[in-house]
Amino acid sequence: MKIPLSWLKEFVNLEDLTAEEIAKNLTLAGSEISSIEKVGGDINGVIIGKVLSVSKHPDADKLSVCEVSIGEETLSIVCGAPNVREGIFVPVAMIGAKLPNGLTIKKASIRNVESSGMLCSRTELGYDEIEGIYGIWILDEKINKAGLNADEIIGKPLSSIVGSGDYIFNVEITANRGDLVSVIGFARECSLVLKKRVCLPQVNTYDSAGGNIDITIENPKSCYKYTGRLIKNITVAPSPEWIQKKLKKCGVNPINNIVDITNYVMLEYGQPLHAYDFDKLKGGKIIVRNAKNGEKIILLDGREVELNEEVLIIADEENPIGIAGVMGGDSTKIEDDTKNILIESAYFDHIAVKKSSLATNTKTDASYRFERDIDHTATLSALNRAVDLIVSLDNECKISSRAKEVNAKQFETTKIIFDCELVKKYLGLDMNKSEISSIFKRYDFNVSALGENSLKVEIPFYRHDLSIAEDLVEEIARVYGYNNISSNIPHIKCNPINTDYEEISFIKHRMASYGLYETKQYSMGDSSIFKRLGIDEEKFIKVVNPLTSEMDVLRPTALASLLNCVIYNQNHRHKNGALFEVGNIFYKNGDKFIEEKHLSAVMFGLYQEKLWNKDARVYDFFDMSGVIEELLIKDLKCSDYNLVAKENNLFVPTISAEVVIFGEKIGIIGKLHPKILEIFDINTDVYYLDIDIKKTLKLIKERAKKLKLKDIGKYPAVFRDLALVCDNNIEFSKVIKAINKFNDIIQNVEVVDRYVGEQVEEGKQSIAISITYYDINKTLKEEEINSVESALLEMLKTRFSISLRV
Repeated sequence: MKIPLSWLKEFVNLEDLTAEEIAKNLTLAGSEISSIEKVGGDINGVIIGKVLSVSKHPDADKLSVCEVSIGEETLSIVCGAPNVREGIFVPVAMIGAKLPNGLTIKKASIRNVESSGMLCSRTELGYDEIEGIYGIWILDEKINKAGLNADEIIGKPLSSIVGSGDYIFNVEITANRGDLVSVIGFARECSLVLKKRVCLPQVNTYDSAGGNIDITIENPKSCYKYTGRLIKNITVAPSPEWIQKKLKKCGVNPINNIVDITNYVMLEYGQPLHAYDFDKLKGGKIIVRNAKNGEKIILLDGREVELNEEVLIIADEENPIGIAGVMGGDSTKIEDDTKNILIESAYFDHIAVKKSSLATNTKTDASYRFERDIDHTATLSALNRAVDLIVSLDNECKISSRAKEVNAKQFETTKIIFDCELVKKYLGLDMNKSEISSIFKRYDFNVSALGENSLKVEIPFYRHDLSIAEDLVEEIARVYGYNNISSNIPHIKCNPINTDYEEISFIKHRMASYGLYETKQYSMGDSSIFKRLGIDEEKFIKVVNPLTSEMDVLRPTALASLLNCVIYNQNHRHKNGALFEVGNIFYKNGDKFIEEKHLSAVMFGLYQEKLWNKDARVYDFFDMSGVIEELLIKDLKCSDYNLVAKENNLFVPTISAEVVIFGEKIGIIGKLHPKILEIFDINTDVYYLDIDIKKTLKLIKERAKKLKLKDIGKYPAVFRDLALVCDNNIEFSKVIKAINKFNDIIQNVEVVDRYVGEQVEEGKQSIAISITYYDINKTLKEEEINSVESALLEMLKTRFSISLRV
């Protein structure tokens, strides 16, 4: 929000402070001023000059060569403005002058003609452009209005005729500080922080005026107060220059005297007003109600908006004439021939205004203020201020009604019992009750003693943000100065790092070491996608107020998130990849809400692109199973891991398995079915892994507690490799288990290779395994090993139809 310093000074004496000092003090007190703009005033090197003669440039049709007097010297300046002519007074930028737009004036040769300065336009000097006037700024009218001697003004600073400059504060106002959305509110803040006195404008209330207005509030929960006043025989005309200047400095475009006054008072008091053409109101009535579904209104910005029951409107007997607290309607706008007007000043519920603003996609200066919850006590005073300004600027108009005020809600002041010990507790400051009370009085709070060390504090209505004692502690800190509070490092007892965090972080690092990239995804997803993935709708946990329809439920699986990530990568020319995420999934199980932490991963495209000495290779099932095997067996020391073939609707039937440890299922792995990929418009094979990581860690820890230490032993182990021929569809993990249990001297079995090709019968595969033989009590002899191995091969042949490859 923009607040001119000159306007602030009308309410609080700030003459002894610079704009920078004011901004610094207010920002330190919590009212952030993000920047300061300087407008108008003197610019070093810019003075008033008079054009003595104008001649055409010899080498350019659109340029003129001007002889300009600046007092004791005459300069030759090349100018391209179409309105330059002999005898006019103009602002002249001398050599070395730096203009507000950053341009530094230098001596130049323009088409072989030397130019010793620049004739400036309004915009080049930081002033607003006047519609219909283009080119250099002609100062003759300003000089005549000021009654100055034209010859004596030459060479003088620009401020001698246009006045001194101004500073505009750009203020960042938080959502809870509705008291700061006005010049008066900000003057009150300056008064508090800078220890100055506020003087409010004197307003004539015209209480003797008669007449009445018909106002009805049908929705008292959304409109707490509505005041209005009728003025007749007004003349619509441009506003006085002083009003237009203030509006422009605040970023508001002047329109006409009536609209400008409502905007002026809104900026001054923070209370939005609206003026209706009374003659266009059907039945001469004002009705505040909720819209009917399908009702339409054309707004002041020309848009036609369809309304629903959540939108609070102002209506006459027949139709909507405005969206309450947001924008008026086109049908009752103030036009050049308007003669009778109704001025509205109301207090609408900030949530109702927010709903209306969102429903109609309309944001305005009025809605900005109402959404921050303004001061309801300002409705009548702001109305009186607007009426007083209209009457003082239009002698012919007539006030035709008293100020009609309809109250739908009774307001009670907030009272807080404040324990003075809180100042010591939260701020570390030693303040007695008297000092604290004096600070509260600077805020205009009503304060009374209560008990030995407590105060009863009554909060003004304009401070909606103060409701508990801790809020008052913060207000004390603001006045005392945050920068004056000593910085003491608190004594904090540090707890050891969360074990779960350590373990999850370890898993993430190991997954990254396998070549997978970690992704971060939203915890919400699209229910329609999850339905198509085959997830029962009864398991969905719905989001009450979703940001979009694509985030209407908490995700019951990470699959959709990862596949969306695959799409994103492929659309950005990353056709190959391996991604993982460790995140939470959510679902309902009956009346219970379940939250689980899962490790999920996808692999897609090429594992290895074609090289000069190697063929390209796509990701396959064994790449994904290899990752989970490495993680579980080598990294997490899981001693019982298995993949059990099991069909799943997500996967191709023959490439689908459950991940099992210690006999319990912890996840799934497989090649995603084409019908799943079709949902996401993915045209490449994708392998997917999903395990419940919390359950996995729990099972591994429980089993680890049961393990017993044993001696390493002093005798050597014997390693032998076997190449076994078996069926392609065999579940080889069962074979490994059978070998491990076959004899006590078999300590370990590992798969080292797999071969399918010409040297193996069709439908068969060759699996190479490495067996470790060891006896803790002696050195094994070859005869003993051969005997066990022969018996082992016989068992494999009998139970699994496995033979030794020769």
